Amino acid sequence: MIMTLVNRSGRSEQRSAVLHKRVDDDRHRTRITFESPRKFEGMAFLSDDPGSGGASNRWMYLPTSGRARRIPATRRGQAFFGTDFSYADIQSELKFDLQEWTFTDGELDETGRTYRLVGSAIDAKTARALGYAGFEADIDMQTWMPRRITFSDAKGKPLKTIDVTEISTVDGIPTATHIVATQHRKEHRTDIEFRDIDTGMTLDERLFDANLVTRGLGHLEVVAVR
Repeated sequence: MIMTLVNRSGRSEQRSAVLHKRVDDDRHRTRITFESPRKFEGMAFLSDDPGSGGASNRWMYLPTSGRARRIPATRRGQAFFGTDFSYADIQSELKFDLQEWTFTDGELDETGRTYRLVGSAIDAKTARALGYAGFEADIDMQTWMPRRITFSDAKGKPLKTIDVTEISTVDGIPTATHIVATQHRKEHRTDIEFRDIDTGMTLDERLFDANLVTRGLGHLEVVAVR
């Protein structure tokens, strides 16, 4: 993951991280480990979504603390390591949880290629946790992936827009490879580019163990299973 943060004056800052993901049946686990710049080196994010109605968990690891700290569900709307994405944005993978949103009928655009999906948080508590009260998303009818999501506050005013600017086919799977989040009020944006994607791997389960994240990536194995 190459992350580029750009402020309102055009000044930019770049970060890089390695993303590992493991899917077993309906359980999804994710680890993001920062490599650079030096002040971010070794920082990590873990998430575990057990599926089937189970509660999702997420952790943040800062080397200065020496341990992984759990991120409560009420704080998942906070900024992901200072970027314009939230922890919820990263963990959701641009999907909308049926338990957190209610949806209204959208419509096809004039080309018949994009469907407008409109949603609102199920209650005020959920809106506070997510950081958004509602959204409008333009869904690509060929890939069923959102091309643009605009999140809004309780008054319907736009807070943030996430654009999927590039979708690539990786091992037959449509995959978002370039995503941009723009904060409208702060006039700040974060670009994330995904490079060197490889889906033919078996990942060591210890990668996703919050008790072992302090040991970094060096002691773990990533095995190719082509």
